[in-house]
Amino acid sequence: ISISHVMTQDFSRTVKFPIERVRTIYHGVSDRFRVIRDPAVLAESKSEYCLPDKFILFVGHVYPQKNFANLARALSIIAKEFPHDLVVAGRPRWKEAEDYRVIEELGIMNRIRFLHIVPNHDLPALYAQASCFVYPSLYESFGLAQLEAMACGCPVLGSNTGAIPEVAGDAALLFDPHSPEDIAAALRRIL
Repeated sequence: ISISHVMTQDFSRTVKFPIERVRTIYHGVSDRFRVIRDPAVLAESKSEYCLPDKFILFVGHVYPQKNFANLARALSIIAKEFPHDLVVAGRPRWKEAEDYRVIEELGIMNRIRFLHIVPNHDLPALYAQASCFVYPSLYESFGLAQLEAMACGCPVLGSNTGAIPEVAGDAALLFDPHSPEDIAAALRRIL
């Protein structure tokens, strides 16, 4: 069983196994990921996580594959046009020093809020309050967070690489993750 056609293709290049025996079965999301409209739930989440009024959401750990530095560069491009901050629901995983260096050099640390670990049961309220969810990964074999965001009614922007386009189909606005300008243009369009 493979979780995407992209994963199947990768598998077929690296492992000697009859590809005709591999079946793609996509992930699903828990029913906890749904549109949240209850003002009390949203207010509690906003208070607990000190969420800004307008924000872009990134869910995932910070490490090179997640391409966080280019997301920061894109935020710096649009920072004067939009009041949105970037909320990060995930912790540094490894090699995050370069990402922090880029943020410092760009002078946008005050526009990024790191929440570190957010329990799954709290994520739907974050997705519900975000202006959009952005997934700048250089590679994903599936990309579950984009499905979570969609299930919660949050607009999705994602990389045009790996399995993100396969999983998102035409339900996401895609960009070149190697280009901060392209990420910024997608953010501009959705915001």
